[in-house]
Amino acid sequence: MKVSPDGTTFYDGIVIDKDTGTVTFPNTTFSGGSVSSVFGRAGAVTATTGDYEITHITGMPTSHIAGRNSASTGAVEALTASQTRALINVEDGATADQSDTEIETAYNNRVAQVSGGEITAGTETAIRRFSPADVVAAIAAHETGGGGGTGDEWGDVVDADIIPDSNSTRDLGTDTLRFANSYTDDLYVTDNITVGGLVDGRDIQADGTKLDGITALADVTNEANVLTALHGATITSASISTSDKVLVQDVDDSDNLKTVTAQSIADLATTTATDLNFGSDAQGDITYFNGTNYARLAAGTSGQFLKTQGGGADPVWETIPGGGDLLSSNNLSDLTNPATARANLGISASTDLFALALRVADLEGDALGLKDGIADPFDDETDVDTATSTNEDYDAVNHLYKPALSDDTITGGTNIGDMLNGGGLAGAFNGNTDQVSNTAAYKSTGDLTFAYIGKDFSASPTTIGYVNIYGSNNNGYINSVNPTITVTLYGKNGSAPSSYNDGTSLGAITFADTTDETIPRQIMSSDMATSYDFIWIAVTGGTGSNGINITELEFSNAQFNNMALQSENFTADSTPATARLCLLAKPNETITLNTNLKGAVSRDGGTTFTDAVLVPQINYSDGSILYEDPDINISGQPSGTSMRWKVTTTDNKNIELTGVVLQWS
Repeated sequence: MKVSPDGTTFYDGIVIDKDTGTVTFPNTTFSGGSVSSVFGRAGAVTATTGDYEITHITGMPTSHIAGRNSASTGAVEALTASQTRALINVEDGATADQSDTEIETAYNNRVAQVSGGEITAGTETAIRRFSPADVVAAIAAHETGGGGGTGDEWGDVVDADIIPDSNSTRDLGTDTLRFANSYTDDLYVTDNITVGGLVDGRDIQADGTKLDGITALADVTNEANVLTALHGATITSASISTSDKVLVQDVDDSDNLKTVTAQSIADLATTTATDLNFGSDAQGDITYFNGTNYARLAAGTSGQFLKTQGGGADPVWETIPGGGDLLSSNNLSDLTNPATARANLGISASTDLFALALRVADLEGDALGLKDGIADPFDDETDVDTATSTNEDYDAVNHLYKPALSDDTITGGTNIGDMLNGGGLAGAFNGNTDQVSNTAAYKSTGDLTFAYIGKDFSASPTTIGYVNIYGSNNNGYINSVNPTITVTLYGKNGSAPSSYNDGTSLGAITFADTTDETIPRQIMSSDMATSYDFIWIAVTGGTGSNGINITELEFSNAQFNNMALQSENFTADSTPATARLCLLAKPNETITLNTNLKGAVSRDGGTTFTDAVLVPQINYSDGSILYEDPDINISGQPSGTSMRWKVTTTDNKNIELTGVVLQWS
């Protein structure tokens, strides 16, 4: 007979020899009377999945659980409910979701309420339930103070304080049972204090009678009390000796008194001015303190003034530098030169006031007339003699003069750059300054945060004076948006630039792009003397996603001419001897003052000029400087009242002049 554990593989289960009738189990191994393998499963016979099912267990009584309650190991038994509860230690009727009420009822059934007798006796050892009232009753019944109350040691119902039930009814300790120490922040006493020992080392009981002789208002540290005590008091006359002491206020400490002898008071009372003797009583002498004693300064020479030399030094008589005195009718000086008089007296017209005059004139939009002078901020050319001036260029937008540039446009060269879209590099060198963006030199691919374009002049290197840059008439420099961008002028010698900034920066401008950029932006070169193989401009500040375009570039190697700028005549009331000249200028390169920038003044209408010696006085944040010569001597010029200023530049320097102040006296 064959058997199969899975319906697929079959084994010989029982074999009966037909000749002998012997029964064998070819796939079952016995060892020591036990089955050691079945169907090829070695070891003890164990059931595997599918060998036995729950339905194979029969004979189980109703309401029982399979287990074993008998001692030692043995067969499975059918356990009753009570046997099961005993095994898992659960009470009959126990539930997993008892309510608070059920728990409370169970507790109350288990623990009895304390009785009044048990409270009074206090000897019950069994566990009892106490209500708050039971607790208070138990405390009252068993307090140790014997007061018979219902609270603290005195019978008062309190929290943590020791408070008697009424005034003057309780003692804190006794005459024989005392507290060792008492510590308290404040001590309030409404009756007597009796001290049997020392207080802070003093016998108050014995020494206290000494206080009885002190009258009311005896606080001598209180000014009001002292004044009240002295007010109206009768002071009797008495004879005193010269050695007697008197109380006076201490001059070194006004809050205290000190004693002096009566004789010193008497001597002070009889002292007069004639008792002061400094070695001379000559008229005009001055008395001063020399740090140790009072001393005498003899009278000075007529016309001198008393000059203090500050703390730690003695005063002196001083003669006015340059002559003159302080006694003339003008109460200042009788010197004929006002500038010298002002300098001697420490009085000068402030350079700041001249700078302010220029600012006010600029706000007013016209030259400002001063007392014996003029302040011109160049809001127009009204007070400039344009017929006599040479090589000047007036900027009506920025209200300034600068040397005019020679007109010399650079031609030739080979185009370089990365603006290859639109009209390509040639689109920026076709002479058309008014174009739309897609016909200009245009960069629309690659890194759009920058673009560059320029010329290769390596075949014939050239200097660069300035460049004019034009944007498109419909998108400006950056298509579709108008960010703040920077345009930089570069120059390089040797190899071609490997990137937009691979060269020497010669100047830059930063501005907010607009839709129409047909008015050129100009960059002046900071180096007009060096010849370069490569010259280009770079635009930076692009968005990275919008195209960059240049409509036209104009390179020029023009140089600044030397300017000679003169004013119109201003009429003085009388022939002046001195003049003051202030120039507000902005050097855009390094200059030598009084050589590359010079000022001069004339009193004869420009026929004769006297050069100023200019000194920088005020530096402004935009690079402008206020230069000044406060004292130009023009007395040697031919007599005249036609005042005129002149400003000149040399060595082809780039200097902007934004205002002039001329004053005479």
